[in-house]
Amino acid sequence: MKDFGLFINTSQKENQIFLINNFKIAEKLTYIASDNLENQFFENLKRFLEKNRIKFTDLKFLVVFCGPGGFTGTRIAISFANTAKLSIPKLNIFDLYDDYSVQSIIERIGKEPLKNQILTAKYYKEPSITKMS
Repeated sequence: MKDFGLFINTSQKENQIFLINNFKIAEKLTYIASDNLENQFFENLKRFLEKNRIKFTDLKFLVVFCGPGGFTGTRIAISFANTAKLSIPKLNIFDLYDDYSVQSIIERIGKEPLKNQILTAKYYKEPSITKMS
């Protein structure tokens, strides 16, 4: 039996999507983020899954880097994971913050129960938005 999962990090300028198969990194996609980050992420994810002949419903878990990172990139991955969890209740999601070793996290997931939770973000700094008067 295959335990497929994805690691997603869209919080930095260099974005990462890793396919995890039986708790080992099987395939990696790294790309430089553009101004059209949201469309770029979903197009890359779709091609990555098609290339590896994986359907989204085949996934058992997502590991999402939740920061610190930039606002837009971090929100894209977190929103994607939270929406995926609502769409596929059997999908487990796991959050990851700060410094990380992807392989050490993956190995831990294979041994420990996953957290089923709604993800939240950690940003580099406060958002620079205009305050209402």
